[in-house]
Amino acid sequence: MNKRLFASWILLLSLSWLMAPPSHAGNAAEYHLTGSRVFWFMEISDLHIGDSGSQDTDYLAWAVTDLRDAIDPLFIVASGDLTDSTNGGTIPNGPYPGEWQAYRQILDTAGMDAAFYYDLTGNHDHYNDALFAYYLAYSIQGSANGTTQHSWVKTFPFGAYHFLGISTPGNDGAPFSIWPWDNYGDHAGLDDTELAYIESELSLHQDAELTMIFGHHPFEAGYSSALDTGLTYGLGPFLGHIENYGVPFYGFGHTHQYLENIYYDSLSRDIFYMNYSSLGEEDHDHFAVIAVDGNGVSMVPGQHGLWPVVCITAPMDRCLGDCTNPYAYDIPQARVSPIRALVFDEDENPVTQVEFRMDETGDWQPMQQVDASSLWAGTWDASAATPGSHIIEVRAQGPTTVTDRIETVVVEEAPVELAVDFGVNGLWLYGDEAWNQLHSGNARGLETYGGNLVADASVLGLYLYDGTWHQISPNRVDGMVSDGEVLYVDFGSHGLWKYENDVWDLLTGINMDRIWLCGQTLIAGHDTLGLYLYDGAVTKIRDTNAQDVVSDRGVLYADFGSDGLWKFQDEIWTRLTGINVHAIWMSDHRLIAGLNGIGLYAYDGTVAKIRSRNAEEIVTDRGILYADFGTEGLWKYADHVWTMINAGDAENMWVLDQKLMVDFGSAGLFMYDGIWTFLNAFDADDAADYTQS
Repeated sequence: MNKRLFASWILLLSLSWLMAPPSHAGNAAEYHLTGSRVFWFMEISDLHIGDSGSQDTDYLAWAVTDLRDAIDPLFIVASGDLTDSTNGGTIPNGPYPGEWQAYRQILDTAGMDAAFYYDLTGNHDHYNDALFAYYLAYSIQGSANGTTQHSWVKTFPFGAYHFLGISTPGNDGAPFSIWPWDNYGDHAGLDDTELAYIESELSLHQDAELTMIFGHHPFEAGYSSALDTGLTYGLGPFLGHIENYGVPFYGFGHTHQYLENIYYDSLSRDIFYMNYSSLGEEDHDHFAVIAVDGNGVSMVPGQHGLWPVVCITAPMDRCLGDCTNPYAYDIPQARVSPIRALVFDEDENPVTQVEFRMDETGDWQPMQQVDASSLWAGTWDASAATPGSHIIEVRAQGPTTVTDRIETVVVEEAPVELAVDFGVNGLWLYGDEAWNQLHSGNARGLETYGGNLVADASVLGLYLYDGTWHQISPNRVDGMVSDGEVLYVDFGSHGLWKYENDVWDLLTGINMDRIWLCGQTLIAGHDTLGLYLYDGAVTKIRDTNAQDVVSDRGVLYADFGSDGLWKFQDEIWTRLTGINVHAIWMSDHRLIAGLNGIGLYAYDGTVAKIRSRNAEEIVTDRGILYADFGTEGLWKYADHVWTMINAGDAENMWVLDQKLMVDFGSAGLFMYDGIWTFLNAFDADDAADYTQS
């Protein structure tokens, strides 16, 4: 069920909180080629321990034991109404110690702790308890932290994710009321202290990949039915914090309904507005699995006794919450288009087959389990798909057959366009499947700057091509790097320069021996003077020069030869190993180090050997690692599996326009996007993305 939510009265609130500059708390979702950036958690709500009957206690005990084991979530969120406050009656006139003791005993028996189980306050937990004394005494989070609001971070090699549990019940401890004009005694809201905590935590974690907020109440009354209460104060400032910090997700309970929606009132960017049903009192939708795949959110409800549970995580569902989901990405017409799904089952009734199909009429295609986990993957050839909407279904066969269904949008893939230096055969442009010569000269290096091509013409200087050639410097180039908008050039004895907005700026007169671009930070090395960093000013960071430098999210990794491999983070150097590595690369937020005669290793906080032989060269594309093993051929490493894609010995390779380009020497230049395409018989020396405007 999809609803667009309006509340014109919000516009009458003070808009002063909208004036703060928005901060970054949500990175764009990425259609990742592998499942290396997938995690999931579970949400339950409205447990109502103390209700009449036994569903309340039986289902909670099941949720934190058998269900937990089957889903294996990163954590569990219980979003309020932990107890019923009725003692088996009708009117919530508690609190009752027996309800809270029964709640805690179930959790303790199951081994729940504050690092895994995040229980939040609901209105039934607050009636007649202004200080939340019972919640603070008996809940997992309240007893551990002495607070009613909670903030936690989960960190992976691919980034940190922030989660925030807020306390939406009122702070007056009012008794339940039968009168609707008194909101049934549920004076929900967020006071100044609670709002200050929310803003403080959002500010502290604004560099997180995503922030997701959970509470008990919907923003407004009447969300699912006329009886639903909502926040009666604090909503305006709360939405202001959501706006200013770019929060994309709010999950809540209270209504006993499972509803996926988008909320956009008073917000410049819509947010997921996800309502979860009751574990303790309803006969369906007892829990939900929420997954994050490449920063794309997906979710699916689950029901007690119904297996398997299937949740498609990639591509994103363009209709999650509403059509069109503002966070969903489009799918290019690519030959290799991954489809991923989480499939959960009981140990005694395992899934026997997982398949996908397109547009509800195609043949079912098999999917493969990834690393004996709950993740399954398949590949769709979208190269011939018509632009527009397409339906993807994934079905899993276990005790029953369960299907998940999403909608995605395929867009026409832009033609491959690149500039290639063929050495003595000149510099050429490839576009619309045709070659055009840009220059007959032999360039020593290529970069792009401001949408234009930059070529090192050796003793003739440095040239820029924007349809015609222009000399931008007469000096000979020793090295150059670019982030696309800023060009850094080492002119040897003339110093190290920056070219931005078509203006040259001298950074240092030192004749550097090597330069690297790490994100938007320039690293320059001098064999005698040491290693320097430029991020607005030139700073010396090491007395010795590095043989190679790579980076990931502000962390530098430097190979100092016989002095070992080091990490530079927060202005502190830490040695990772004293071994003299042969080469280093970054792949999907992991450091890859090659050791001659020993093998290839991956480091993301822990070290793992991934190949017994070192690679001659490595390039990466959206989680896939391509490694040249010389005479052993060219291999692809994805989802912890090595696959040979070509037996040839590559001389050069690049990832350009999300395609693998490989120079096989005398065999010529080829493109790989799931199949090999011959491009040119010449031997390529260098290549760069370039679209001629």
